[in-house]
Amino acid sequence: MTAYKIGSHNAVNLAEQEIKDSLPRKAYINFYGVIQYFLKKDMVAQHYYRLKNGYLVILPPPISKDCIEDDAEYIIQFRDWLQERDIPLIYIEAPHKVCKFLPELPRGITDKSNENADLLLQKFQTFGIEYIDARDLCRDTPQLHYEMFYKGDTHWKPEYAFRTFVELARLLKNKHGFSIPEEILDIKNYELQESSGRIVSFADEKPNVINFRPVDIQKNVGDFYLPPEHYQFLCPRFKTRFNYQIPSYNIHQESKFNPELMMPLRQIHVENKMVSSKKILLVTDSFGMVFKCFPTLICHEMDYIALNQLELQAEKVPDIHARVEEFKPDVVIVLQTGRNFAKERFAYFGSSKSPCEKTQNTVK
Repeated sequence: MTAYKIGSHNAVNLAEQEIKDSLPRKAYINFYGVIQYFLKKDMVAQHYYRLKNGYLVILPPPISKDCIEDDAEYIIQFRDWLQERDIPLIYIEAPHKVCKFLPELPRGITDKSNENADLLLQKFQTFGIEYIDARDLCRDTPQLHYEMFYKGDTHWKPEYAFRTFVELARLLKNKHGFSIPEEILDIKNYELQESSGRIVSFADEKPNVINFRPVDIQKNVGDFYLPPEHYQFLCPRFKTRFNYQIPSYNIHQESKFNPELMMPLRQIHVENKMVSSKKILLVTDSFGMVFKCFPTLICHEMDYIALNQLELQAEKVPDIHARVEEFKPDVVIVLQTGRNFAKERFAYFGSSKSPCEKTQNTVK
């Protein structure tokens, strides 16, 4: 390895590049993570930051107020289109990991994600869009907000998603004619389970194994920056029976409530054999990974569309208007977090491309 003069301005950068070039990728990421841990740097990778409480978070580039206006317009237009078909729309603002009521941002670091969400919801309120702001669930307990997030992952834990689901279920029960037993809304009727990181199902009598790594941000800082974390699930203690269909994985399986089977961000169709009525069309960003399990408990059929596929292009995303016409849901639910604004995801609900696409951020 090259010898570097002490005090050289770029010695650290040159040494890091030489190590990067000489080590396998995983070994380099682990090495990089250890160095970042001991240096206690606020920015641990591009767009990845360490909060004052030690949690890692993704912070997107800034976007303009005009982009938020455009995002709102797409949803408003979509709501108007649904109204012509007597189908209600409910928007859910999922919590950004940076708590609105206790940001914990490092000194000198700014993040407008919650401010952007406020602007969007203000527009929705003006135009009568029905919405749930899940951030308010921790208005008086902001520390609990962080406890319900993974430390090395940008996503919420199932308890946070379940609390949001309860708010949704009560709205559907009180205003939209859903019949929902109270036992489904009581967290005491669920047990916490940890993901194995593998989905095993059977298609055409052959085992179908899908591996996924239960980390998000942590994959960029290696195995030693934080203790390993695994995704968790809340599973009902009561009897359930479902038919799961995931076309891109050739899965067609009947089983009890299986949140791990629903983990992939792909198109999913679920039939609840224990419920005789109501259809839900659910469209989400990656926060739908754990959330989408719960609405299946209160309807006969649920169709799920993952907005992430618009960028990842791992499968063709169906036209939302055509899907509504074909599926004929009783309600359409859109769930999004403020970190993902100003992407093509909002334009998906409209009939033309968003002018914000010229400056859309590329953070996944």
